[in-house]
Amino acid sequence: MVILALKTLSIFDFSEYAMCLVYFIEKSVLDFLDDENPQIRKLAMQTCCTLHLPSTNQMQISYNIKRIINKLLHRFFVTATTDNENRIRVTMLKHLNS
Repeated sequence: MVILALKTLSIFDFSEYAMCLVYFIEKSVLDFLDDENPQIRKLAMQTCCTLHLPSTNQMQISYNIKRIINKLLHRFFVTATTDNENRIRVTMLKHLNS
């Protein structure tokens, strides 16, 4: 069920809801990066990478949103370099490079 939810989430266009998306990722998707199942971790990573966070340079956003975005980016980089599964690290690095 989690796999289907993550796949579904990754195809929606949330561009109009970028600010709400930051909170949603932090509260709902980020925890799946620690899941025991490598497939769920990989899908959570792909989902996070396909959702577009608002750029902190392009608009005035609150300190709280900037803090959360920095937390998310830190978490993505940590996962991209330390996950036990090679496929997850490669997936994350490919998404970061695009």
